[in-house]
Amino acid sequence: MLSTFVLPLALLVHRVVVSSHLQRQLAEDQKDSPLLLNRSSFYGRKWHSSVVAGNYLYIDGGEILYEDGDDVIHTEARSTYSIDLSTSWTNSTVSMNQIDKAIDGQSLNVPNLWPALDNSSFYAYNGEKGWFFTPADAPTNKLYKFTSDGSGGGTWAEDDQSYTVSSNFTDLARVGGSATACGPDTCYAVGGLRYSRTDNSMPDEGIPAAGIVSYNLSSGVWYNDTLVGTVFQGPWTYGKVFWTDVAGSEGILILIGGSVQNAQGANGVPVSFRNVYIYDIAGKTWHQQGAGGDVPGVRTSYCTVGVRSDNNTYEVSYLSASLHCTHIVS
Repeated sequence: MLSTFVLPLALLVHRVVVSSHLQRQLAEDQKDSPLLLNRSSFYGRKWHSSVVAGNYLYIDGGEILYEDGDDVIHTEARSTYSIDLSTSWTNSTVSMNQIDKAIDGQSLNVPNLWPALDNSSFYAYNGEKGWFFTPADAPTNKLYKFTSDGSGGGTWAEDDQSYTVSSNFTDLARVGGSATACGPDTCYAVGGLRYSRTDNSMPDEGIPAAGIVSYNLSSGVWYNDTLVGTVFQGPWTYGKVFWTDVAGSEGILILIGGSVQNAQGANGVPVSFRNVYIYDIAGKTWHQQGAGGDVPGVRTSYCTVGVRSDNNTYEVSYLSASLHCTHIVS
């Protein structure tokens, strides 16, 4: 059975400011201020990621917006939140558990969240510092693991075992705008952009990541395969990817939407929804398939859910989007 839920998205506003006082407060605290959680002042949330582990939905990263008079103020989301999925709730009755991250620098936009094999914990990889915060102060490239306590809480810690098991982790770099999906024992980060808000040594325009990074949850080994092949004329960013076993001995990755960047990471060309790109994991081969019907317009950074359906098919639903196709927020 597929349970469908919609998280609140930030609305378009005309005046947005960053509170320097609140930023100083958040620099001292490792969790979100109660002011941000006040229903009367809460305005919205964006650029977060979510993952289901056990009976809980976990929400991490992104930015929280709240109203202060006529202003809408952005601040980093410094806590992880969980929602119990074993009980019914509505938007007005939902109870969210606030979890202290206690990890300096790990408040990132759109991190890749990967469920662990124990179905109660999860990992966080990649992500970028928010555009409203200067300096960016991007953290070093690391893998983090959240260990659940079974009651909606838990603790974060660096998963340094993955560095010792797989020496090629040091060849990888943190990126933003990568799409992610998981199979039975392997998770994938596809495409993305390495720039000043993911790596302090990089320029603002950045370098697109022309690869598919995969992490084997059983062995702890990392792999990096090329993304540039027969279907793309450049690196792919800010789209969505899905894993399914409807084809291929190890399953396939389905890539939809997003944009293809040039070598400088700008002037992205939108990818039409009329074209669906498929990567055969075992064969390391690319395929392209046309889509018919009422095809949506081009977009990036949209919310999606995918599920295997009847007759050996796979269905994807989407909500909202950014209609720009470069990594610069406009």
